[in-house]
Amino acid sequence: TYIFLLAFIMFVFLSIVIFLEYRGLNQAHASKNKKVVESEYKEQIPYGAKKAIFSILICVLAAWIAYEQWNSNISSYMLGLHMSVRLYSLLWTLNAVLIVILQPLLTHFDDWLTLHLHGRLYIGFSLFGLAFLLLIGATHYFNFVLAMAVLTCGEILAFPAVSTFVNDRASNKDKGKYQGIVQSVTSAGRALGPLIGALVIDNFSYLVLFIFCTILVLISVLIFAFVNAYNKKKIVD
Repeated sequence: TYIFLLAFIMFVFLSIVIFLEYRGLNQAHASKNKKVVESEYKEQIPYGAKKAIFSILICVLAAWIAYEQWNSNISSYMLGLHMSVRLYSLLWTLNAVLIVILQPLLTHFDDWLTLHLHGRLYIGFSLFGLAFLLLIGATHYFNFVLAMAVLTCGEILAFPAVSTFVNDRASNKDKGKYQGIVQSVTSAGRALGPLIGALVIDNFSYLVLFIFCTILVLISVLIFAFVNAYNKKKIVD
């Protein structure tokens, strides 16, 4: 009851901040030069860029299907190993602490990371998949701590870079649309993740689930890499 009450109070506070501070933001858009706006709307996104965006969306979907196992099925797995709810909750404390510590550090390397955006995405999403390998045969709490740390590093690297990748390839008129698609794919992964995980567990086992998540994410990374290599080759040709 207290947790739900606290969440309600925080959302009310957020609504007040939005009402007071976000007013009038659309006026900045209204001041744009009409000719500039018209030229932006004539701009078309290249076919190669569309393929690249579609391939990164596959990575996002796969990553969130895997990520949601931590929110749903892995908790049951840990309870089955006689680990407490407190220990499971501490994993998310670790997740938050790592994000708070590491994310600001990455901002000091923004220029370098932007130049190596593909590598950042490859490494980030690969860490998502490799985190599940650490859970295979896991019986000690340290295995889950290590897996969560690897997963969080992947999250810090990959998720912020997705928006940058999509923004760089979308035309000016379609930037908002494609960012919205990224959020839609994220929501789809969060919706499908617990269901897919439960079906795999019911029909097979947790071991198969961990292997499935690893393969799913790594295959999506390979598809992304293949599309980028093909687009690069076409530009050179």
